[in-house]
Formats: sequence, structure tokens, C-alpha cells
Amino acid sequence: METAQIEMERILGRTLGLLPGSKVLDAGAGYGRVAHTLTAEFRLAMTGIDLIERRLLKGSQLNHDANISPINLVNADYLRLPFPNDAFDGVYTMETLVHATDYKQVLDEFLRILKPGGRIALFEYSIPNLDSVPRIPRYIAESVIKKTGMASLPNFTHGSFSSILTHAGFENVQAEDISRNVYASWFYLWKFATRTMFEDSSKGNIGLKYIPGSFWIWPARYKLGYNICQANKPE
Repeated sequence: METAQIEMERILGRTLGLLPGSKVLDAGAGYGRVAHTLTAEFRLAMTGIDLIERRLLKGSQLNHDANISPINLVNADYLRLPFPNDAFDGVYTMETLVHATDYKQVLDEFLRILKPGGRIALFEYSIPNLDSVPRIPRYIAESVIKKTGMASLPNFTHGSFSSILTHAGFENVQAEDISRNVYASWFYLWKFATRTMFEDSSKGNIGLKYIPGSFWIWPARYKLGYNICQANKPE
């Protein structure tokens, strides 16, 4: 699983296609692990933001321990980025735009902080239009979405990302569904979530709200999409 994750991070670096030293924003950096790979292997000048401060504190320790250029980690909300206009050569999300309460405002902010010609890359899930899903699967999907805080996921329907990025003001938009390429990782997540569910149930913590969202990822794999999207800010 770790090797698969690192390979996905390398694909992200190649998707951005930026020169060493380029300034890049990781929007939803968590502990900064993706930013570490892009710093170490692509020599990008990374800044990472996250809402949860304890993640950034641990990330700062990882920065200290790693023998690479330091990564600037900032406690910030991507709905209101604390950076000036035209500050970055690139910006990306890796499974974090789904958590935005207003993804359109986030994309407006990304467009603002990118330099003309700057690159955006989104590695994000998509789902069917929930209005087309039968009642019980829809209830399960909506429960998982609520529990995992993926407020924007219902807007990311299959095939929608090209239109979303174009309407946000980006150009040279490309979007590719690579779902079948990540089935192995989804199966790993399903096994992990299943084990967690049984461990929780043995402690009396049983119920839908205690089941990780990744428990549903393998059974629902034919309905899910995983997308690599890229575009530029107009010159």
C-alpha cells in the first residue's frame, strides 16, 4: 500500500510538470507526506496548508527529521488562503477537495493565488448522480458522505471535472478516470476497514456511524470514479 501511495505521488509530480524550485501549494497537506515526496523527488518548493493544527505539528517534526529542504506548513483554510495573488506556480489536492464546503470558492482561491500559466492538479473521487441511485444505496452513500465530511462529493459526478474546471476559469483542462488502476489500493482499504469494524464491534461500538467510509469502497468500486485532472491558469 505504501509503495502504491508513493507511486501515486510521483504521478502527481509528473502531472504538475513543473521545474525544480517552482512554488507549489499542497491544499490539505495533513502531515505533509505528499509534499515530502514532491520536495525530495521533484525538488519543488512546497507550502502545505491544513485546518488541523496537530497534523501540522507532526508534519513539522517530519520536516525536521527528513534530510530534504524544509516544507512551509501553515494552519489555514483553503476557502480563504492567506497568500497574495499570483504567489504559486502550482497547486494541487489529493482527495481533499471533496471535503470543501464550497468547492467553487476553493477553486476561485486557487485561480487567484496561481501565477498566469500556473498549474492545477486534482486527484479526486467521483460518484453517480445521487438522484439516480436507489433509496437504500443512496441512504448508505449519504451517511458515509456525512460521516467522512465529504461535503462536495455529491457535486463531483462522473465526467464532471472538465466542466467544473472550465467554469472555474481554467484552460487546457484534461480529466482522466483511472479507477481500475487503484482497485488494489481500494481492496487494501476495504480489508483494513473491515478489520477495524470488527475490532470496534468487539468493544461494543457497532453502528453505521462507527464504520469507516473505506469499508464501502470495495463493494461500491464499480460505482466510484477516481480522477486525475489538470489545467492551467490563463496567461
